[in-house]
This record gives sequence, C-alpha cells and structure tokens, in this order.
Amino acid sequence: MRADEDRGAAQVIADQRWPDGVQCPKCDSRNVAARKMIAGRRWPQWRCRDCRRDFTAITGTEWAGSRRSAAELAAVIELDNRLIKAASDNIVTGLRPSDQKVMAALRRRPLGATAAKLAEIAGVSVSQTRRSLRSMAHRGWADRRDGAVRDGYRLASASLWSLTYNSECIDALRLIPQRPALMPPPSDPDAVPSKFWHLFWSGISGPDLRISIDALHIAGSAIGSNDLSAEAWALLTLPADALLKIQQMRRHEQGDADSLIGCELARRGMAHA
Repeated sequence: MRADEDRGAAQVIADQRWPDGVQCPKCDSRNVAARKMIAGRRWPQWRCRDCRRDFTAITGTEWAGSRRSAAELAAVIELDNRLIKAASDNIVTGLRPSDQKVMAALRRRPLGATAAKLAEIAGVSVSQTRRSLRSMAHRGWADRRDGAVRDGYRLASASLWSLTYNSECIDALRLIPQRPALMPPPSDPDAVPSKFWHLFWSGISGPDLRISIDALHIAGSAIGSNDLSAEAWALLTLPADALLKIQQMRRHEQGDADSLIGCELARRGMAHA
C-alpha cells in the first residue's frame, strides 16, 4: 500500500514538473521511456533515448538525493507552494485599484516621471497619485529624485518618481495586471499603426503607445524620421499642441520637419477659420 502511495505521489510531482510531458533534465529531450519498476527502487525512473541517461522526477532539483519518500516530498512541495502563494497574495494586500494603476504607470516610465504625468497615464487624480506614490515609497517600491523635464527648448527642474525594482517590488509587478502588448485593432483611433512600431525602439514600445497620452513622444520619433509614411501619418493625426511643442523643442533645427509642421498647423488653422 505504501509503495502504491509513493508511486502516485511521484507521478504527481512529475506532472507538476513537466505539465506538457516528461522530458530529460539533462538534454531536454522528450524522447524518453519509462523503466520497469523493480523491488527496492524508491522512485519511478525514465531513460532518455537521446543521451542515454536515467532520471527521476527529482533529478536535478533541490530535492535530488533526499531520503524522504515520494509521498513525504509531495506534501512538502504542496506546503511550499501554498506558502509562496500566500506570500505573493500578501504583497499586494492594501493596494487599491488606483494604487495598482499608478504602479503600472511607473512601469511604463522606467527613467522616471512627475506625479502629474503618472496621473495622466494612470487615469486617476493627481492627489490620489501622490498618495499612491507615498504608499509605494513607504513600502520601498518607489523613490523620488530631483531631475529635469523638457519644457519647450529648455529643461525645467522637477521631482521624478521611479520604481526601485527591489525583490518585493518585482514580485508585486508580476501580480499587477498590465495592458498586454497586443496588436490593437485597426479601428482604435488612439493606437499607433503596427507598421510604425519599428520607430519606437527606446522607452515605451509601439504596441503600448497611445496618442492621448504619448503624443509628444510619438511626434519626436515619427516626424523627421526616415519613414515618410510615418511622418505623414503623425502630421495628419497627432494633436496640434503636440506638433507645436515638438516644433518649439526643435526650433534650433532648420529643416524639412520644421517646415512640414508649420504647413500642417497653418492648414489646420485655415480649416477652422
């Protein structure tokens, strides 16, 4: 009876380790065969037909060489899994939905951002954003430093918040939902067309960009680029204030981009006259 219990526990451990089917821990091959269970053998074994190695469900793990029975190990592993889950659940205890939104916004600004910018990205009020940032700072997940942000052609002093990326912060980020980087539907007017994503190799990735939030960043990357179709799309699509701001930031640069922005702003002005 004990032997049957151990074989059943060993199979449970194997299923947890290899949910898609047993594979060799040495060469990762799935070309394996179960060996016949003989008297005195404590664990079921498999043989890899490629590297000719014999192995069990605990070969190459922290439990290798353990003198515990398979049933005892299965109980220990189950307890460990429960403790890990409980610890993970405890990490986000007390984080309100608005706090999670602010943390997700911080993840999108790895170089730091002001509280006002984070509030814009997260879609919550500035006062709530500041409360969330103070809470994260108290947990040691975020900190504030003196920095600078672009204001036209000059740099203005600002307090920038960023994640600390310590172990607890990273664990929390795993549990906080983030907008998946999926190709947006063509009908989404706030998304950047997928054919222009290659322009955004630094900072926020193309799939995550939204015109309502990232218009200035989009303008800076698309206008003046070597992709003329992206430049034309940006000139026709982006809001006028983003075009005007990027023009002011590049005032020292005299070229086609400056002229194109001027022409587009003039066209819009005539259209609304």
